[in-house]
Amino acid sequence: MNIGSRAVDVLVLTKDDEFLSTVRESARGMHNIFHANTITQADAAVRKGKVGVAVVDAAVVSGNVEKVTLHLRTTVPRLVAIVAGRRDDGEMLMDLINRGKVYRFLLKPVSPGRARLAIEASVKHHLEAPDSAFKSVAKAPIAKAQPTATRRAAMRSKPVARPMRATTTPAKATSGSIPTVKVEPRAVRASKSANLASPISDGLSGAFGGEDKSLVDTVTRIMRSVGAIFSGGNKTDFQDSSKLAVDRSAESSFTGPRILGMGAAGLMVVFALGWWVFGGSDEPVTVEQAIAGTPLITEADPVFESLAPAPAKTEVIVNKLLGEAESSLLASRAEDAGAALQRIGLIDPDNPRLPFLNAQLAQMQLRNILSDSRLAIRESRFEDATVALAAARALRISGAAEIDTVTRELSSAVSEQRDDDVLARAKARLEEGKLIAPSNDNARYYYELALSNDRQNVAARQGLTAVASKLVLQARAYIDNGDFNAADILLADARRLDPSSSELAVSTTALSAARERLEQKRRAAARKAEDNRATAELVANERAAAELAAKERAAAELAANERATAELAANERAAAELAANERAAAELAANQRAAEKLAAYEQLAAADQAAGTEVTTAATVAAQDDGQVLQVNDSGAIIPVVNSTTTPVGISALNRIKYVAPKYPRAAQRRNVSGWVDVVFTVDIDGSVKDVYIRESSPGTTFVSAAVNAVENWTFEPVTEGGVTIQKRAAVRMMFALE
Repeated sequence: MNIGSRAVDVLVLTKDDEFLSTVRESARGMHNIFHANTITQADAAVRKGKVGVAVVDAAVVSGNVEKVTLHLRTTVPRLVAIVAGRRDDGEMLMDLINRGKVYRFLLKPVSPGRARLAIEASVKHHLEAPDSAFKSVAKAPIAKAQPTATRRAAMRSKPVARPMRATTTPAKATSGSIPTVKVEPRAVRASKSANLASPISDGLSGAFGGEDKSLVDTVTRIMRSVGAIFSGGNKTDFQDSSKLAVDRSAESSFTGPRILGMGAAGLMVVFALGWWVFGGSDEPVTVEQAIAGTPLITEADPVFESLAPAPAKTEVIVNKLLGEAESSLLASRAEDAGAALQRIGLIDPDNPRLPFLNAQLAQMQLRNILSDSRLAIRESRFEDATVALAAARALRISGAAEIDTVTRELSSAVSEQRDDDVLARAKARLEEGKLIAPSNDNARYYYELALSNDRQNVAARQGLTAVASKLVLQARAYIDNGDFNAADILLADARRLDPSSSELAVSTTALSAARERLEQKRRAAARKAEDNRATAELVANERAAAELAAKERAAAELAANERATAELAANERAAAELAANERAAAELAANQRAAEKLAAYEQLAAADQAAGTEVTTAATVAAQDDGQVLQVNDSGAIIPVVNSTTTPVGISALNRIKYVAPKYPRAAQRRNVSGWVDVVFTVDIDGSVKDVYIRESSPGTTFVSAAVNAVENWTFEPVTEGGVTIQKRAAVRMMFALE
């Protein structure tokens, strides 16, 4: 029966990636591998899968292998534990293997072959072992020295008090007093322990960073002994209770009962203070009473119990293991013999019988492996047979002639495999179209396998020819679709199978021609793309040149326009200056005529005055010339006024389209002066105002300038009479007043 064929999940609790990959390689896909870094992940794995074997890395759980296995077995009672660790972890596992907590120990680094043998043996144990094999054996108590006759008599005559849990009390050391301990009754301890976690939970918390209670247990044991000393025991009891701190067999001056008692009391105080400072409870603990007497504290080197077994005990264990190994070898139980010899190697690696027994074990393992190899060959499990032979060679046993014999048997079995079955599989794969894939299950593979058994097999050769022909057909399809790389691969496979095929030559030529055509198309496309790029660049350059010429023409036109504008402005300024000069000349001429007339008036006035007639003031009319009247204001300025014979129209008869309000003179505004001005003007044929004259004003000429400046900026709708646009005289009275 092939144990490995039955699926059993394997849990690997480790943080070592290399070790995990080795275990996965050894499983070879026959078992599901669950990986966990912590105990929480391990719990989830055993609940999720059908875990039957747990491979635990000792580096992860430290010294808590037993507690981890107990915890996992609460979910999987038939769990088989394999522990992997270094050589120094073997001593820790020796007792666990004896008590059924651990089934196998793997020495790291582990090879895939050793790991596979251990896992398969554990799977077999998980599936076939009775339930009693998974019940752990209770740990045997450590043997103590038998008490003497005197002690036995004393123990019979005086009942021995059961030890009670001690509670330490930190107290100041005072003269004449020694700190005592307060003990809890057993009933109180029992009620408290009901609320504590299970031993498994406590152990797991210690394994993964929980609370360490070893110091509490040590101090408790010491205080129990000291309590027994001061409870009134005799000399023999004193010596028995002080054995935890001082070796009673040592011949020293410090072995006296009183001195040992004081030394134990001193140790108790030191441990109590250490517990109170580093790990004790925060609750205060009272000191019940002081023991009367003068304190005496002495010092001595404590003797600690060695962690290694005593020489006598080691010899007993080794002899027992040797007996177990020999019995297992006689019963052909190689796994049990290997476990026993492994433990012997950890305890006593220089044992003279160990090499001989290891050699016998190697021979037995070789026989078992070769037997499994022959069974695998008979069942046509050639891969398993190959693996087993590799494991046999890994034993490195001299004289491996039998291994070579089984190897030849494997080769012969492979060569004698029935050709009909192989050819039938090859034909089926050929019909399914599985020509060269998947690996190890295609038509080419089976035809070549048949040829390896018989190089003259005609059907196999014809089959390979058919495979090559189908590959060529597939290659032609790829060529038509333009997938030349895939076609090249298929033609290479066909060429290896049938290099003389005419279809292969034709397809190869077709592939070359198709590639050449594709290359020509690519070159033509490249040339066309290059031409297009050149044309685009040329068009772009022409467009840029045209844009540049247009910009230059626009700039030239703009410059010409600016010059023309400048010339026009200059001409306008010249015309304005000319008109101004002409007006100034006209005004000068008018002023000259007015002066001449004024001089004539003055002469007339003087004549009138001499004749005794009324004299006309300077504000009255002085002269008349061409229908135009000149008026002299109070300051002597001559102002032209309209001829009284011309009758202008009122401004209300015209349509004014632009109005500019007159500005109130500041001087009149400051003096709070009001007045009015009658203005006469001509509306030209374009609606503008010209020939502005003052008809009359009051007071004087105060508001004349403001009125004239405003009227000159008015614009009217041209006046039309009889369909002809004419100039029109108009008049307006402007009144200036302050509210």
